[in-house]
Amino acid sequence: MNEFALDTAPLLLALAQLLLGIGVLVVARFVKGWLSPYSTDRELTEKDNPAFGLALSGYYAAVVIVYIGVARSVAPMLALGLTFAAGLGLLLAWSDIEKK
Repeated sequence: MNEFALDTAPLLLALAQLLLGIGVLVVARFVKGWLSPYSTDRELTEKDNPAFGLALSGYYAAVVIVYIGVARSVAPMLALGLTFAAGLGLLLAWSDIEKK
């Protein structure tokens, strides 16, 4: 009869998706540094290049938009009976495919 009982499964799923999203952003940062001929740190700190900062924020916004779109399409699959790990694996795989 606890009125404030929380269902932990959706909370854990949201936390796992958040951590996976942060991981995708970290991977996107390394991919950007690997593919770009410019040093991100030098362009933003030493040269104080606002155009590079704007392009970089657009890149990260695009990564987040793709991740959110994939997360919204995978969430119903989790409800259909996929296991937790399989759903997160699909989320990671599809978000990596969409970025390329």
